[in-house]
Amino acid sequence: AGPAGEGQSFGGVVWIEGGSLPPPPVLAPIVEAALEATLAKATSSQPPRVRVHGGCVDAVSATSTGFRFEVCPDSGSSQPLVECLQAEAACRGAECLLPELVRLLEERASASGHCRVRLELHEVKQQDTGSKEAVSPGAVPVQKPRTSQSPTMVLPRGSPSPSRPRRASTPPPTSQRDRSLSPTADNLARNPELRERVMRDAIPIASPAGKRLSGVDRIASGKEDIFSTTPPRPQAKAVRGTTTPQAAASPTVQWGVSQLWARG
Repeated sequence: AGPAGEGQSFGGVVWIEGGSLPPPPVLAPIVEAALEATLAKATSSQPPRVRVHGGCVDAVSATSTGFRFEVCPDSGSSQPLVECLQAEAACRGAECLLPELVRLLEERASASGHCRVRLELHEVKQQDTGSKEAVSPGAVPVQKPRTSQSPTMVLPRGSPSPSRPRRASTPPPTSQRDRSLSPTADNLARNPELRERVMRDAIPIASPAGKRLSGVDRIASGKEDIFSTTPPRPQAKAVRGTTTPQAAASPTVQWGVSQLWARG
């Protein structure tokens, strides 16, 4: 397959994962604007048009929302745009798409929590109606899912290393499993130039924005201080023939105790 040329459109699926995300009708234009802003930085000509088709596709979990999108360049070659989205797919949007999405969510849906992005690109199609052939934009540097029959229905996940033996023990929790299968760290380790660009514009985890996006503030606010070293205050017990300090300070209680012992 040859490189993408002039007058070609392409598309794919973008997955948004996170908590407290707005509903799909509100999230769709935000995703569309984030894709347009990302592609505008990859071309010196007029920014391409991005269309989100059909709203939300079938989601695999309650915290994942997927949208089909199509990029329609007005002029020039599509190859720089394809390479831009391939780089975004390799780092899961950390270079440009995720910062743009976070900025738009803070402006239009401030109640949103932390989020992540996953991209899956499809073929580059000729805009000429007489042409029936499709030109592939090249291999997308994201590994294909292992248990999916339709690539548009699940999130792309990495495959475990074949050299590692399979363990029969209980699988790790979902958060640890997603982290171990993530291709992001491998892609950044293999590409020093991409790692330098991503880490230069990365959001520090210790910053207010990083804590809000990672959910640290929300987790901390929902937990009590279980590590407090202040011992509980012991309560004095009444002994026959004596009164507690609290009873001595209260004339009503002291009178009642004295009267009871006098009657006994």
